[in-house]
Amino acid sequence: MPLGIFANPKTHKPFVSIFTGWNSARKRAGLAEVRIHDLRHSFASFLVNAGRSLYEVQKILGHTH
Repeated sequence: MPLGIFANPKTHKPFVSIFTGWNSARKRAGLAEVRIHDLRHSFASFLVNAGRSLYEVQKILGHTH
């Protein structure tokens, strides 16, 4: 989903990046080194541990091979 469909409540213009919000959230959570891509890996691991096949995980994550 493109970020452009959500308006910044202060400027009323579309967001062009989630970095500022993500950076604030991870610092407040004490996880300053965590990247969004790390969450993708965790999500994949949770799916596999829940019994989903590697093929299903591949498709859910949008991998082609």
